[in-house]
Amino acid sequence: MSKESSGLFSGTSVSRAANIDRIRGSGKTDNQIKREANMIIPSLPKNPNILLKNGWKETTPLKMKQNSDSQTFHDPKTGFDIRFDKGIPGANGFKGKDHYHIENPNSTGKEDRYLDKDGNPCAKGSKASHIIP
Repeated sequence: MSKESSGLFSGTSVSRAANIDRIRGSGKTDNQIKREANMIIPSLPKNPNILLKNGWKETTPLKMKQNSDSQTFHDPKTGFDIRFDKGIPGANGFKGKDHYHIENPNSTGKEDRYLDKDGNPCAKGSKASHIIP
């Protein structure tokens, strides 16, 4: 694997590095992740338990189950992990709406932690990281 494809852009200008389809932690390129996310995102159901019927596995940690209405799921086919946050009636903004967060398999930190509705990396806590089914 070359330095460019491994994400180690030593000696490469920033602008050139930004144009390279990187392979990072997941073993998938950013473009592969975007393509797969664009197949998953439109089919996210209003009821997250339908994911189980579609082959997803629930992976919600015990503490999360005890302390919140959030659920986490893993798709063994694609390797994607998502979290569903149940909206709180009467709450403002996204806290009041059912929504998903899709983990970015190639995330390097908070700035690219999730994927937006188009499969692009976005920051943790950003509006774009909230996907309404």
